[in-house]
Amino acid sequence: MEVKEMDIAAKSRFLSDYLDGHPHLHACFDYSATDKERFKKRKQELRKRSFPREALVEHLQITHKDLPYKNPVESNIEKLKDPTSVVVVGGQQAGLLTGPLYTVYKAMSVIFLAKSQESELQVPVVPVFWIAGEDHDLEEVRFVYTQKDETWKKIGIDMTDTYQSLSSTPLPKDKLHTWLNQVFKTLPETNHTEHLIATIKNFAKRSSTFVNFFSLVMNWLFKEEGLILLDSDHPGLRAIETDYFMMLVNRVEDLQSAQQKGEQTFSELGYGEPISTDQENAHLFYTYNDERKRLDYKDGAFYIKNSEIRFTKRELVDLVSEYPERFSNNVVTRPLMQEFILPVLSFVAGPGELAYWGTLKPVFHAFHTSMPPLTPRLQMTFVPRSMQKWVEENHYTYDQLLSGEVRDLKKKWLKEVENHPIDEVVADVTTSFKEAHLSVQQLSKKIDETLYRLSKKNEEIILEQLNFMKKKMVHSIEGKHQLALSKFDEAENWLTPLNRPQERVIHPIVLLNLAGCDAIDRIMEQKMSLNTHHKLILL
Repeated sequence: MEVKEMDIAAKSRFLSDYLDGHPHLHACFDYSATDKERFKKRKQELRKRSFPREALVEHLQITHKDLPYKNPVESNIEKLKDPTSVVVVGGQQAGLLTGPLYTVYKAMSVIFLAKSQESELQVPVVPVFWIAGEDHDLEEVRFVYTQKDETWKKIGIDMTDTYQSLSSTPLPKDKLHTWLNQVFKTLPETNHTEHLIATIKNFAKRSSTFVNFFSLVMNWLFKEEGLILLDSDHPGLRAIETDYFMMLVNRVEDLQSAQQKGEQTFSELGYGEPISTDQENAHLFYTYNDERKRLDYKDGAFYIKNSEIRFTKRELVDLVSEYPERFSNNVVTRPLMQEFILPVLSFVAGPGELAYWGTLKPVFHAFHTSMPPLTPRLQMTFVPRSMQKWVEENHYTYDQLLSGEVRDLKKKWLKEVENHPIDEVVADVTTSFKEAHLSVQQLSKKIDETLYRLSKKNEEIILEQLNFMKKKMVHSIEGKHQLALSKFDEAENWLTPLNRPQERVIHPIVLLNLAGCDAIDRIMEQKMSLNTHHKLILL
């Protein structure tokens, strides 16, 4: 296994400005990405604040006691008792089989940053993965992509969306078993397949919800790293967060105003509106009749749209006090809640997350705290050994293959081995035919309007036949070189599946099936800089 760095990642204007530390982004962030002292400054800032460490440690000890690989995690949980300890946080929804690879890469980024800063700052730095268990969008987590007929297609578990949080959504064992068998059938048989399938099926048997299953798989993938898994919808965590939810309710007007101000500033800088919500949004959810409902606030009252449900501030504060597990955060208040309960040294974010965080500075300031430094997550592509050999033999570069040039390279190769002027000949014939057929059209128009329309149809049919012959000639040539041309299709299918980054389509079980169940461990052992260069993992 080898890691190479490439500067191929397409960057939006916002991301480029953020990484360059553009001065006008001070309006959106408290720490610049180019400030080499940002983590030291943040450490000093966190020392002045207090956090519910004892309650958090007790909660994490309970939630991690049944995980199969708990020793390294328990050691990191103990570190949180140290008043100088800080955390690196990143998170994602609880996708089946973890969802796309970028979820795993985000966790790797959290771990890498925690390790490097623990050495640099000489204080305990703990990696925390924030599982968005309160999320209720089943469609985002119930499927993975699998290879079928030389392309990637979705396979989803057969479930009806109940609009419950993923922490509360039951995972039916029979349907999960059926779904896993469908997914595993698409895996090519390797030396690792049998053990891999047995391991995943064992986790499935022990799982009752999406978050259970996700936690077991993530704990296994990072068994040596002590990655703390924090389910944001766990009732035990809600009890710790109760006072903070009360504060969000009591100061909802400040919250709404700050969010709108932050979005306006971000938009005026030309970066768009990544959250784009209305003024009435209270940025909280309330579970009613087992469904997670958005709360709005206007004219002194909280309410749920399209219902008769309304609360005063006092009534909602009382509900938070008595039933904290019924409340959850949205994309605006989730970062704020992390800031309240965790000593966040840095938040590891994907490109989309960085953008919406760019609107939140006024929200943090409204609650008398600062935004943590943000660290872009790793972006990676793995390359199977069969692909590496083909690339080397044909003297292609990964820059070409990952930049969408595969089809152009395929056409160029075919033209070099079969230099038949098909396009030129058919184009010349088409032009000549159109000129000749014009006389027929003109004559038919003089005779009868119906005949003229028929002549136009006649021209269309003949042109279709010319195009048909062109396709047949191309198909015949491609047929002679089917094996060689299939390598181009294979390269595109692996490196840019569905014309998208690999990490957004392929799930980690595909990687483990090729490289072994310890593939993540071996990637973690590689010398890798947590910079913005794209990482190429040569298996």
